[in-house]
Order: sequence, then C-alpha cells, then structure tokens
Amino acid sequence: MEGKCMGVTHHEFDFDGGSCMRFLQIHKKIHGCIFGNDELKKSIDEGGIDKLIFADASPKEPINDIDVKIYDHHKSNESEDNRSGAAGDKTAFDIMLESVGICNENPAKIEKWRKLVKLGDQKSEPDDMDITRALKRVHTLLENDNETYEKWFVPLFDSFFANEPHFDCAIKVLQNSISEYISNNPNSPARPFMQKWMERMRNKEKIQRSTLRNIVHFMAYMDEDTARKWSNLLLEGYHKEQTVFQECKRDFNKARLDFFGDTLVISAISANPKFVQVARYMIFSKKEDVAQLIKEKIKDRNSLWTVLLLNPKNKNFQIFINGNKDRSQVIICELIKAIRAELLLKRSAFVPSRDVLSDGGIIEGTEPLYFHKLETGYPSILWGSLKHPSKIQATEFGNTSAEIHSRLVEIIKLALDKDEYVYGCNPSKCQDCPICRWQLQKCEDKRKSHTT
Repeated sequence: MEGKCMGVTHHEFDFDGGSCMRFLQIHKKIHGCIFGNDELKKSIDEGGIDKLIFADASPKEPINDIDVKIYDHHKSNESEDNRSGAAGDKTAFDIMLESVGICNENPAKIEKWRKLVKLGDQKSEPDDMDITRALKRVHTLLENDNETYEKWFVPLFDSFFANEPHFDCAIKVLQNSISEYISNNPNSPARPFMQKWMERMRNKEKIQRSTLRNIVHFMAYMDEDTARKWSNLLLEGYHKEQTVFQECKRDFNKARLDFFGDTLVISAISANPKFVQVARYMIFSKKEDVAQLIKEKIKDRNSLWTVLLLNPKNKNFQIFINGNKDRSQVIICELIKAIRAELLLKRSAFVPSRDVLSDGGIIEGTEPLYFHKLETGYPSILWGSLKHPSKIQATEFGNTSAEIHSRLVEIIKLALDKDEYVYGCNPSKCQDCPICRWQLQKCEDKRKSHTT
C-alpha cells in the first residue's frame, strides 16, 4: 500500500460499510477509517491522504488531487471509471470482494458473512435478538462511529473469522450478563425485553436453530472475556434505546395536534431525534392508546399525516410527510413554496416562480433550508437534518422556539387547508395579500373562480 489510504463509509455505519472497512483494514488495503461526510471534510483539510476508498457510500462532491475508489451498490447504475462493480441485489461488501478477492480468508466463512451483510442490508428482521438491531443500539449508546467500530464491531468481525464457535459458552455468558445487568439496573425500561431473552435461551436447541442473524450465533465465536464486554455494551445500548423511546413517547403525547385540509399535523418542540419513528409506532401500534383525533383521522397507511419537529436547542426544524404518496407530493410542494417564499420575504430577497420555489435541494437565498424532494418515497423539508444540524437558527420565523413553532404551524395551516385564508382575503386584490407571493394553488383556484 503506497501512500496514505483511508477507507470511507457513512455515519452510523451498518454491517455493509463496517464489514468493508474492517476487511480492508485487516488486509492492509487502508490505514484507517473515516465515518461520514463531516469527518471526511476534516480529514481532507488536514491533508496527507493519497487515496480514499469509499464503501457503501460515495463522494457527495468532487474530490481533487486524491485517488478515489468506490464500492457502492447504491450508485451501481451510474457509469464511472473509478466505480467498481455494479448491480442488482449486490452489497458493497460483494462488490469489494469481487475487486480485491477474499485474501486467504476461509471461503465458507466469507460466504456466511456475505449472507449476513446482504440480509441486514435488504431485509428487515423482526427478531429482537437480531444482530443488525444490536448494532443500532450500540450506535444509540456510544454516539460515536469510531468507538462503536473499535469497541463493538471489530471484536465481532475479528472473532468470527479467527475462531470456531462455542455455542454453549455464548449462551452462558449472555445469560450471566443479563442477570448481572438486571440486578444492577432493576428499573431499566429494557428489563422486560432482556427477561424475554433469558426465557428464549432456556431452549438452547431452538436458539441454535434460529435465524442466522441472532446475536448468539456470533457471540459463539468470541472468547469469554470478549463476549462479556461485547454483550455488556449491547445491554447498555438496549437500556439507552428504551430510555430514549420512553422519553419520546412522553414528547409525542404532549405534541400539538391539528387537522388542516385532509392532513393530520403532529407538531412538537423536542430535541429527541427518534420522534418521527416513535410517532409512527404510536400511530399504528395496537398496544398504545393515542389521542382521539389520531384515531379518527388515521384510518390506514394511506391516511395523510405530517410531523413538524422543532429542536429547542438549536432552533432547527424538520417536516416529514406520510401517507398516500401521490397526495404527499402535492402537499409537500405547497408547503415548501410557502416556507421558502416567507423566508425570502423576511430576508427582503427576490421571490422566484412557483416552479423554482418547489424545486428540490436548496434554492438561492433560502440557505440552509433543504427540500428533500423524492419521486419515490416520502419527501421532507429540513432546516438542518437530525444527524447534521445547522448552525444557522430559524429565527426568521420567531425569536423563541415557541414563536417559531407557532408561526410554522400557521404557515402549514394556510398552505394545506383550502378553507383557510388570511383575514379579509379579496381575490381581486391579491397583490395586497401577505401570502400572495407564496403562489399557492388554492389562491390561484380562488382567483379563477372569482373572475368567472
């Protein structure tokens, strides 16, 4: 390996990206790992890097004066000279192995790990003891990719390829770890789930026959000390996950509920990054008791509902839309037009046409507001993302979190509800209306009906 070569994968890496990093590192293809775009920018600015190998990720912008190699199945349909592999249901790990080979590793173990990566990348697993869910819990606990990688992922990967399995030992270690954890943390919100794990492990044969992704299958390759440290981190992660979940449920139950047009709007002032996931769980769970308005308006997965989340710490906000995908596209375009136009007016800037206002990405003068416009899937409006907040606060909409929240709810109401207009609305004098520059479809329809 000539010069300094670094591996790059995404923030909160998964099994695909993590496996590529560790394989390349073990076989001296890279000197170290970079997780996420922020860390990448910092590393490039510091200099000294001759080559970057991207795995399960691609550069977000051109990289000059550094050799770049990419193993990324997400962009497999693109044709680039420096992109290796292509295709269909392959993972980045598959593409990487096709390029560098298996490097004297055990072919049977490589095949088993490839299957694990593929399952984790392409198929959700309801099993609570799933290894990919375990990784997410440790991410939640440590909140640092390098720590998660070194303390939890590396022992997992290295033990699997270095050792033979000892299943009974793995069960014993996990049982002891859970017993000790529950004893020391009797009030942990994760306790009921850990106790279910204990019950399952009483039937060793059934656990041994369980899905490939069960954590016990991989603890079996670890020595006792490694397995104990590894499982303790996982249990701490489970506790943290459930603690955050319970906090988020409380935030959800305190959220403001409105119904504008045909859309339920759930808005909250909360710094909890899991709010949207918990909202989805609360709305559709048969176990939870939710507000009557939610029961009335959310009939099925096709019902429209929107989340406005305002972080009081950094005054960033995000808007997420769910439900019927065709209607979602219409609604989100009305919303982004209104919010962008209002922002430009506050900044005394030129307001462009409706086509520009509803375009994806960032438009000039509205930074850092970003419209994640998707042709498939659910679009969103982001003033700073949940993982990468903006340093710029949304104070054009108010000085305090409460004021910003209130103003955004008012904008959402005017954008989505066809029966809501500003006081004294006169379609013959639209130029005097404070929302005329928003260029809403309902306003155009009202003007047309007024002139006919």
